[in-house]
Amino acid sequence: MMPSESQVLPGGFGYPLGFASGFVVVTACIAVDETARPAAAVVLLAILVAIVSALTTVPAATATAAVCWALFATFSIGVRGDLTVDGSTVVGLGILLLAAVVGLIAGAVSRARRRHSAAQSTPFVPAPRQPSVSERLSH
Repeated sequence: MMPSESQVLPGGFGYPLGFASGFVVVTACIAVDETARPAAAVVLLAILVAIVSALTTVPAATATAAVCWALFATFSIGVRGDLTVDGSTVVGLGILLLAAVVGLIAGAVSRARRRHSAAQSTPFVPAPRQPSVSERLSH
């Protein structure tokens, strides 16, 4: 069975997937040493955002990047769960938005390639031949 033309995970599923996964990533990064925590968190969150963005819609990808940034700025950079906005969190936001764009482009290219290969793999079935004028007159 060939995949359908639209293999995009609906935003109603893509965003919660990104939110829950971001929460798990940031929670896991809390166990990392305090000096390495921001770098580990932003790298893992960027990978997560790129994967979710490749699978879902643009609004869900954007919302996932925003929530992952808020988790990053609150629990990886912030103290005691305070949302912190400073130079490092702005850089983190840029990295996460870039990851979302890369994921969206990668997902769109992948879906376009699948549609193209599916269109080429469908067999060509010619239409029945129309009888010529002489064949129609002889019957």
